Amino acid sequence: LFPGHLEGEGTHSFFVTDTVEVDRNVTRHLPSALERTDWKILTLHYLGLDHVGHTGGVTSPLLIPKLQEMDNIASHIYHVLAEQDRERGTR
Repeated sequence: LFPGHLEGEGTHSFFVTDTVEVDRNVTRHLPSALERTDWKILTLHYLGLDHVGHTGGVTSPLLIPKLQEMDNIASHIYHVLAEQDRERGTR
């Protein structure tokens, strides 16, 4: 769709019973993506939470741990970017 502009792996995302593997692949690339400075927008296609919803709904025992995982990732991204801003002297 956007040759030379998007990075990714050939992970198949249509196995809705997989609530872990695609997310691990995204998270695995997160540190190197956050270190780079050649991007203006970063799209992270996490699917585990959506898959939990489709397979188990709001009563799934996987829901709370997956929400906590996503909260931790969002917090990590925020703190890394905030530190980079401090290092650059920007706000």
